[in-house]
Amino acid sequence: MLPLVYIGIAACHPNPRSASELRVCLETLRVETDRQSSSHLDFAASMRRELENPAAEFMTKQSNHKKTFQANIEKSYKAKQTQEKYVEKVSTQYRTYVLVL
Repeated sequence: MLPLVYIGIAACHPNPRSASELRVCLETLRVETDRQSSSHLDFAASMRRELENPAAEFMTKQSNHKKTFQANIEKSYKAKQTQEKYVEKVSTQYRTYVLVL
């Protein structure tokens, strides 16, 4: 008996004696390739399902966090900057008034 040659997962004789042996070998290869492609598609679908949903939930949480917490902080920061500008303006006016006297 001749040793088997592995093409991917399919086993074929190195020198098929007839067209029918070659046909069987190629059919086996086709079937196993179809099985692999099906398992790859299933794996890709499960990965998409397992990763896209948590990522979308995370993005939603981040968006809500920005709306609730970060917006208030930014609002307070802008008010502080406005007050600092006003204090600087009044301070400058006071210094010029003191110099005039």
